[in-house]
Amino acid sequence: MICLYNRDRREKLSEDFYFHILPTDMQDAQGSLDRRGVFSLDTHSPSVCLLIQLEKAATEEGGVTPSVYSHKEPVHLAKKEKQKLQVWSRIMPCKESFAWAMIPLFEGNHAGGLSDA
Repeated sequence: MICLYNRDRREKLSEDFYFHILPTDMQDAQGSLDRRGVFSLDTHSPSVCLLIQLEKAATEEGGVTPSVYSHKEPVHLAKKEKQKLQVWSRIMPCKESFAWAMIPLFEGNHAGGLSDA
């Protein structure tokens, strides 16, 4: 997930842009996909950053189980609730964040916070 974030005000400035990274052997089979995320700002500020968050499917012992979708213990759920949670666990895997970074966009004299190296 990528979005624009104001570090000083601690607020998100844009909607989230989601992307998927495919393994190299699958990239050729998918063809050339042109994916872009366009963000626009009225004014620039040194506190504006690009927030990048990497997520993976949440796993439990034995894989993702329906318990990640419910605050109730599975033994207290009705039969229909259990079936619904099993379907959710198959079609909508729960995501957990495992890495993130904030990249300043307008820091110093260099766009993107990059320096001459």
